[in-house]
Amino acid sequence: MSPKMEGAMRIVSKHLDAIQREVFKPDAGMKLTFIARAPNNPEADFLMSKDDLSEVAELLIRSSRREDVRA
Repeated sequence: MSPKMEGAMRIVSKHLDAIQREVFKPDAGMKLTFIARAPNNPEADFLMSKDDLSEVAELLIRSSRREDVRA
């Protein structure tokens, strides 16, 4: 893994840990996933998750069917 990717993972991990700690109840069992993508460069995607990726895929499909999931 490149040093740049390792640095990105450290930064994202710190933020996800803070969100987990400050936003969700400790016993909520929330799983956080970070996805970054470059629409014109499929080689530049970045996904960080401790979750099963098939469950993440199901979430994306489920969310895409909702009326509006964009922030």
